[in-house]
Amino acid sequence: EGKENILFTTLKKAQEDPKLIDEMYCHLCKQTNGNPKKSSLLLGWMFFSIALNSCGPSESLFQNVYQYLERTVKREEEETETENGNGTNATVLNYSLYCLRKIERFSTQKQVKLLSLADIKRLQTAVPNTPFGFTLQETMKIQKKQTPRSGDTSYCSALD
Repeated sequence: EGKENILFTTLKKAQEDPKLIDEMYCHLCKQTNGNPKKSSLLLGWMFFSIALNSCGPSESLFQNVYQYLERTVKREEEETETENGNGTNATVLNYSLYCLRKIERFSTQKQVKLLSLADIKRLQTAVPNTPFGFTLQETMKIQKKQTPRSGDTSYCSALD
């Protein structure tokens, strides 16, 4: 429960002082950009995804964080393809797609929501293990990257 308490306290403090929200996002971008330590990288992405369920960056930082997520998705899609959809890149791809989708809602609404410890626990495992929470198009894109190419996939073309 240590991680949940740290996440809860960090989000609560950031919401009490909005300047800390942008500081938090700057640190999350640093932690999730080329971090050689896999466990630290994945913890950073987990926190990123949870933070975006609570509050978004300010208008002045929004575009930078959004573009960072777009670049990450593109890079991870390419790297996931070379590893046949397994491993760290596939997990980071799931997280970055989820975060990109979540941040989009902050472009139109500036809500701030304090998450409970139960919310944080639920969100910790929600993203990397399942495509739920993604649109059908996003789910198909993830599955396409994670499924080796074999046989006829024309049945999916009707959904495009």
